[in-house]
Amino acid sequence: MTHDDFAYPYRDNPPFAQRRPLQWSPLKIVLTVLLCGGGFLMLCGGGCGAIIFFGMNLLAKEIELELRDNPVLVEHIGQVQSFKIDWMASLAHPEADVWVFNVRGPKGSGQVTAESITMPDGNERVTWATLRLPSGETIELIER
Repeated sequence: MTHDDFAYPYRDNPPFAQRRPLQWSPLKIVLTVLLCGGGFLMLCGGGCGAIIFFGMNLLAKEIELELRDNPVLVEHIGQVQSFKIDWMASLAHPEADVWVFNVRGPKGSGQVTAESITMPDGNERVTWATLRLPSGETIELIER
């Protein structure tokens, strides 16, 4: 090896070889803009959706904590093992601020429908609630 080999070892294959310039066709430009815009919308929409989802789950948890130990509910269902919000039934209910929950316990299962209001301190308060048993019987948990 000569002294020149150490000074410039890539003599036969230079690192900054001639490259041809990028060629942008109108189709590539449109696809790039659509992909970037779609990605941005998914990030924003996903973030907003996540905030709504977590907020609604927090609301459902507060209602569950208020109703879980209701004596009438415990009498018919037993100690509550599962208290899950039924999103489709809740969104389909004609009244605002009414939530529907599927409840299960050792004595049976049922569907709790409850209306809640947000208090000035930010907590939820159940204004009325009913339990519908699989037999179709509806029982008042909290009277209107």
